[in-house]
Amino acid sequence: MIDFILNTLVYILAIYGLLEIIKTIMYIMNYTNLSEDRNIYNSCS
Repeated sequence: MIDFILNTLVYILAIYGLLEIIKTIMYIMNYTNLSEDRNIYNSCS
């Protein structure tokens, strides 16, 4: 019974960590990707 609880806890933490990694990758892709429009504004300043 303890083994089942520990395995469940480990898997829950692993899934949570995987979701956090995916959210971080999505954040990096959305907020550091410079499109042409933003690049034009950045080069004029």
